[in-house]
Amino acid sequence: MFSDAAFKKFQFISILGKNNRRKKEIKNNFKIYKNISIENKFINMKNFFKKIDVLFTVGGVTSFEALCNNVKCIYIPINHYQKATCNFLKQKNISDVISYSKIFSNKGKKLLINCLTKIYNKKKFSNNFLNIDHLGSKRIADYILSKQFNIK
Repeated sequence: MFSDAAFKKFQFISILGKNNRRKKEIKNNFKIYKNISIENKFINMKNFFKKIDVLFTVGGVTSFEALCNNVKCIYIPINHYQKATCNFLKQKNISDVISYSKIFSNKGKKLLINCLTKIYNKKKFSNNFLNIDHLGSKRIADYILSKQFNIK
C-alpha cells in the first residue's frame, strides 16, 4: 500500500524484528520502492525517533516512548487490549486509530493520506527529544505510577 502513487511524497522506514521469519522475502520485495527503507538491525530508539515524524504501531510500549518524544502515532491495533488503549488515546485526541480490517480499503488509504498530510502540514514536532535507552518501559511505568499515586 505505501508503494502506491498517493504515498510517494512520504518516506517510510519499516522495522523488521530479529525473529521475523520472512525477513529476506520482505527485504527483496521492498528493494524496488524508493520511498520505503528496511531497518533490520537493533535500533537505537533515540536515533530512530529523530528520523521519524509518525510511528505506525499496534500500540505497544514503543508507541508511548514515541509520544513522550513528540512523535505522532497512528495506531492499527490487532487485539482487544491494544484496541482499548488506542481508543482511549483517540478519545483524548492524542492519536489516530485505524481499524486493521479497514486499513487496506480505499477508505483506509484515504484516512492514512489525510492523517499524514495533516501531520506534515502542522509541523508541530519539536527537536527536543528525551534520552531513550533500554529503560524506556521503566520510565513510562514510573511516570504512570507517579501520576496515579502522586509519587515523586
